[in-house]
Amino acid sequence: MQKFIFLFCCCFTMSLYAQQSNVFNVDHVKTVAAKYKLSPADVADYAISSEHVSSISGVRNVYLQQQYQGIDIYNAILGIHIAPNGDLFHTTSRFLPQLTKRIKNTTATLRPEEALAAAAQHLNIGTPADLRLIKEGVFNDAGISENEIPFHLIYQLTETGQLHLCWNFIIKETKSADWWDLRVDANTGEVLDQTNWTVTCNWDHGGFDNPTSHKHSAACSGGHDHHAQEKASSGSMNPDSYNVYPLGIESPNHGSRAIVTDP
Repeated sequence: MQKFIFLFCCCFTMSLYAQQSNVFNVDHVKTVAAKYKLSPADVADYAISSEHVSSISGVRNVYLQQQYQGIDIYNAILGIHIAPNGDLFHTTSRFLPQLTKRIKNTTATLRPEEALAAAAQHLNIGTPADLRLIKEGVFNDAGISENEIPFHLIYQLTETGQLHLCWNFIIKETKSADWWDLRVDANTGEVLDQTNWTVTCNWDHGGFDNPTSHKHSAACSGGHDHHAQEKASSGSMNPDSYNVYPLGIESPNHGSRAIVTDP
């Protein structure tokens, strides 16, 4: 009986160690920072946006959101994928280097109500009416959105390489299928960036007979020619190579394609 209990304890301890050996820790961030030439200041402020362990591979997938003074940097995601034995299996990074030098401003002179009015004018959807704060970070629909309008501060990267403090709004139009994610400069009221969550595709006559004539709108493809990218990347590949999103990348939004040989 004592032998059985001893064996059970050993097995339980080994199982617990296996479960804990790929736990995310700050050393992983330091290793990835060195790989992507990020300074300690670049990775000093972040939040875990999601974390899960694959039930098939046992790989722990951790996604970090880069921040500055607690405010998110739009689309700045770092992916850390840890093998069951604790080794780094794969990494991806959209963290911005030289973060502190990029900051344009840290205070907002426009109230969120003013920035929302600027966003509505930009979209040509009318003026917000009877605007009310439902709860922290959420306006009512104000007559311009099918849903309540969430908002928060965020930093947006501009073409100059600077990060502008913005108000981020989600607006689902009432007279079209467009569903907007906008970033409005929190000091000037200019819409610096917008993303349409609605995917639309247009088929020309005869498209069903000739699939190659199928045309996507910019919203459908996100403004990128994925087919051209695939052709360019796979033009000189070996027969046993594949142009894919490597194992560990949660989605195309969390990383880029890579040539994988004999996977």
